[in-house]
Amino acid sequence: MRPRMAGTQGGSSSSEPTVEERLEGLKLVGEEGEELDLSGEFDELVKEVRWLVLTRVHTSKTFSHAALFNHMRNAWLAAKEILFKVKGDNLFLVQFNCLGDWSKVMEGGPWIFRGAPVVLAKYDGFSNIYEHNLKMIPAWVRIMGLLEGLMKKDLAEKAAAKVGEESILVMVTEGKLNPTAYLRARVHLNLDKPLGRLVPITLKEAKKYPVQYERLPQF
Repeated sequence: MRPRMAGTQGGSSSSEPTVEERLEGLKLVGEEGEELDLSGEFDELVKEVRWLVLTRVHTSKTFSHAALFNHMRNAWLAAKEILFKVKGDNLFLVQFNCLGDWSKVMEGGPWIFRGAPVVLAKYDGFSNIYEHNLKMIPAWVRIMGLLEGLMKKDLAEKAAAKVGEESILVMVTEGKLNPTAYLRARVHLNLDKPLGRLVPITLKEAKKYPVQYERLPQF
């Protein structure tokens, strides 16, 4: 007859203690009990971590990790090796081996896998990867028919900010006529928000300028 396990009552087993609970009850001796304090070195340690990126595919569909890795290697055309590490069902850590490859990928895009946007975020190597909000993707947009008087960097950035968020880049030539019938800008889109279709601007009168998106992935 099997002996009854300790901690059970009436034949029903109690819940197992967590790893944290077990560690709290563990008595450390000698060097094991001394805390490794790296707080004074943290800033320098962060500087030494280079060219890491967190990524996920903005989709609810299942997909092959190997297919994603092969696709992105082909899309990025890196000069040096790219390493991928699986951190979850749809969460990956990517390491580039030179600044040029890392910059090209982070400043390019939008990157797309099977029609869905691939979200990228810089990673410092120390923060909790599961707390990163991977919701922003870059996109090139066109604000159609924008007046020539608004084709100044500061004014154009304010107009582009009505379409997207952070890291706004506008294509303007100060003091010269804009060669196109639109303002072209690179913005970041929040995948949790609907796409903007119009940019409302009031000068002498209110007017709305249509927005077009270049190479927009599926939302």
